Order: sequence, then structure tokens, then C-alpha cells
Amino acid sequence: VLEIAMGVKSSVPMAGVASRIDDRSRRVFLTFGIVLGVVFGRLLIPELAVAAEHLSTGDVGRALREIVDEPDLFAADLLAVRPLLAAFGAVFVWLVFAEYLFNTDRLTRRPWMGAPEAALARVKHPWAWSWATAAAGATTVALLVAADERLQVLAWSAAGGAAYGLSKAVA
Repeated sequence: VLEIAMGVKSSVPMAGVASRIDDRSRRVFLTFGIVLGVVFGRLLIPELAVAAEHLSTGDVGRALREIVDEPDLFAADLLAVRPLLAAFGAVFVWLVFAEYLFNTDRLTRRPWMGAPEAALARVKHPWAWSWATAAAGATTVALLVAADERLQVLAWSAAGGAAYGLSKAVA
């Protein structure tokens, strides 16, 4: 219930995006976009992350069996992949926020964060700044984690960026 409630809170920025598109597209976006976002983002990504961890053993189905038969083991496995999920989500969410912060669409609007936001919204090459700041953040975090987790954190960060790119391509 908490995961679904947290997913629904993202409907506020989605409604802002939906206000800029035509009625038919808005209905599709709000119906499928929010439902799929909540279902996939909140209910399937943790299982997929644990399943990916089991790739090395060749037993991907183990994650699904753990959910049903051994929830304590699944919780431990999920805790082990938490930094990877955080890396994925942080890059994805940052890119969504940076789209607004750097005003990548160059929309006329009043900055609600004041002068700093107004200055950032006027930078040249806003998309480049969005991606550069996401890459800088992911690299910084990768340097802060244990050495044996750095490559995984960078890979999941890249996957978060790829998911954002895919969502923009679909949009």
C-alpha cells in the first residue's frame, strides 16, 4: 500500500506534463503512463533487481520463489541490491528534475525557486547540462561506495539514464 501511495504522489508532476498535450494523448498518458509507472516502478523493479543479482548463479526464477516461499531471504537480497536501485532511481529522477530546472523545453514560466532557477533555465545546451550533472552525480556516488560495487552502481546509473531516454523517446 505504501509503495502504491508513493507512486501516486508522482501523479502531480505527470498532471503538469499532461496539461501540455492534446486530450486524446492526455487520456492515454494518464491511464497507461501512471498505471504502468506505478505497477512497473513500484511492484516489478525490486523483483527484477533481485532476479538480476541471481543471474550469476543462473537461477533467475529464484527471486520469484523467494517472494512466495522465503520472504526473509528476498528481503535480504533486496537490501543487497538497494544501492543499485538507488543509483537507477537517482539518475532517472534527477533527469526528470533537471528537465524542469534547466528548462530544456524553453517554456515561458515563472521560476518558483527564484534567481538561481532563472539563471539555470537560461544556460546554453540545457540537455547537455542535464546529462552532465546526472553523470557527475552518478560518478560521485560510485566513488563513495565500496570498490567492488562501483562498476555495478555506474551500470545501474546508466540504466536509469537509458530508462529516462527511452521514456523521452516514447513521449
